[in-house]
Amino acid sequence: MPKLSIILPTYNGARFLPEQIGSVLKQDDEDFELLITDDGSTDDTRSVTAELAATDARIRVIASSGNLGQNNRLAQLIGEATGDYVAICDQDDRWAPDRNRLLFAAMGDRPMAFGRSELIDGDGTAMGKSLLEALLLEPGPESKLRGLIRPMYSAHATITERGHLGVAGLWAPLPFDWMMALECLFSRGLVYVDEAVTFHRLHGGNQANHLQSDEGKYSASYFRWLFLFRRIGRLRLWLVFDFLGRSALLDSETRRLFAHLANRCQTVWFAEWRALRNDGGLRADIKEALRPLSGGTADWNYFANEIDILTSPKLGRPMRQEVRRRYQM
Repeated sequence: MPKLSIILPTYNGARFLPEQIGSVLKQDDEDFELLITDDGSTDDTRSVTAELAATDARIRVIASSGNLGQNNRLAQLIGEATGDYVAICDQDDRWAPDRNRLLFAAMGDRPMAFGRSELIDGDGTAMGKSLLEALLLEPGPESKLRGLIRPMYSAHATITERGHLGVAGLWAPLPFDWMMALECLFSRGLVYVDEAVTFHRLHGGNQANHLQSDEGKYSASYFRWLFLFRRIGRLRLWLVFDFLGRSALLDSETRRLFAHLANRCQTVWFAEWRALRNDGGLRADIKEALRPLSGGTADWNYFANEIDILTSPKLGRPMRQEVRRRYQM
């Protein structure tokens, strides 16, 4: 039985698959299986994977038909995995040759390790920044409560214990790799490796949104964006709390804590009968419940500031500054 199962769902990926699969096969930790299944490609993906599978016994192509979507294919491949650990592979990336060895070395007794993704363009040329830098995120040993606010975990740069790869995250209304990482983070923890383990390819119609405005002069559309920013932030935090409040991978006490916070958020922010003109004590409840779980001073300060913004009844200066910081690149 291999130590690691690498799972690769494909869809019209013929252009980049030879390079990606080649980088997987060149891993200096060779104890793995590579499981591939296709989701109804209309290009040469199937023939490309079949030819590559014929060259290496570690590759196993799982028969498939129709178009079920990536998450269904991931669930299928997780069910086929035989390794103690699982790595999810994107069809158009390129792995560093020491990717798996670095992540295993850092993992210790934690169920997940994830590393840095360096951005490359469609031709494979380095773009000079990591994915997290592009998203204005700074992971580190203190980043715990911060993870509840911003999705900073990419499945393509992780290794996870198979028993801790909660497939419920695949059906959550939020990014599945974020949910899976949070389950690990709030059970036995995870570790970040600040070395390039994956070269993440950006190609096609990638777009960046830019917010243009001058200090003290805001358009109607800008205020609509401020409203949506807070509304979406509240909805996302409630969904995160609700997901963790139902997770079978968390201990019962932690699960109850998140379930309580989800109920409070739903009542104050979304209940049809609500008539609260303030935060209904929600701000204090969230801070009191989660401060003991903080990863440190920097983590707490970041989280507390975000909670102040999300629970504020007004579209005040802190929220305007946060929107400008995130979206005026």
